[in-house]
Amino acid sequence: MKKDLPLILVAAVLAVTGEVALKVAMNRVGVLSLSLKDLPQTIWSLLTHPLVFLAMILYVFAVFFWMAALSRMDLNFAYPVFTAMGFVLVTFASRVVLQEVIPAARLIGVAIICIGLFVIAKGG
Repeated sequence: MKKDLPLILVAAVLAVTGEVALKVAMNRVGVLSLSLKDLPQTIWSLLTHPLVFLAMILYVFAVFFWMAALSRMDLNFAYPVFTAMGFVLVTFASRVVLQEVIPAARLIGVAIICIGLFVIAKGG
C-alpha cells in the first residue's frame, strides 16, 4: 500500500494546483453573481476563462490518479491521506502562490494534520 502513496500525492498535487488556478481566476473575475438573470452570462464567462478551463483539466487528471490509487488501496486509508495532503498543500500554496496570510492557529492545525498523516502512513 505504501508503494502506491505517490498516486495519492500526484492526485492531491493536481487537485490543489487546480484549486489555485481556480482561485486566481476568481480573483480576476471578481464576485460572481448568483442572480438567475445573470446566470447564463456568468456560466459562459467562467467556462471560457483560461484558468477555469485549466483547473477543470487538472481536476480530470487528478481524478484519474485518484481512481488509480483507489484501485490499489482501501478507501479508509486513501481518503484520509488524500484529504490531509490537500490541507497541507493548499495551505502552502495559499501562502506561497496567493500571498495569503495564514494565522498561527491554522498553522498549528496543519501541523496536527501532518502528525495524523504520519500516523496513518506508518500504520499502513
